[in-house]
Parts: sequence; structure tokens; C-alpha cells
Amino acid sequence: MLLATLDLFPNGYTPGDKTDFFAQLYDRLQTIPGVEAVTLGRRVPLGLGGRSSTSIAVDGYEPPPETNVWSYYNQVGPNFFSMMKIPIVQGRSGYEIP
Repeated sequence: MLLATLDLFPNGYTPGDKTDFFAQLYDRLQTIPGVEAVTLGRRVPLGLGGRSSTSIAVDGYEPPPETNVWSYYNQVGPNFFSMMKIPIVQGRSGYEIP
């Protein structure tokens, strides 16, 4: 398994450029002889590179005044859970890139 972290913004990439870059990288990595699987993830599990979080609203729940409800999240590509050997106990892994 090979893991790489890339930060494109210091090199002048815009959010749209970043999306195109990673889509092309994903496609190109799959063509390398010997590569069995490729996936992408915004954050590495147990990594030290920060975290992504967002505030959330839960239907039927009113938080106390001045209380924020938030959750950590990770955006991942196809095959992420199987490649990382993370079992899905309930639900589904998401959608596949067409």
C-alpha cells in the first residue's frame, strides 16, 4: 500500500482545478502495471494532518442556546473501506464514481 498526501492550494490550484487534478490522478494511477486498486480520501485515518468538521442539524432536536452541534467527516473515494480493511457494519459505502 502506498499513501501520499498532496496539498495543491500552495501551488495555485483552485477548488475546481483540484477536482480535475484528483480525477485525472485517480484514472492515471489505475493504469500503472501492478496496481490492484486505487482510492482517494480527504483525511487519513489516525493521521496528524488536521480534521474536517461541519455543523449539522438534527430533525426534531433543538440544541440548548449557544450550543453548536457538529460532526467530523471524511470524503473518500470508491473502494476506500475495502482497501483500508474497514468493515461496514451497517449501511452502505456510498456511490461509485461513474
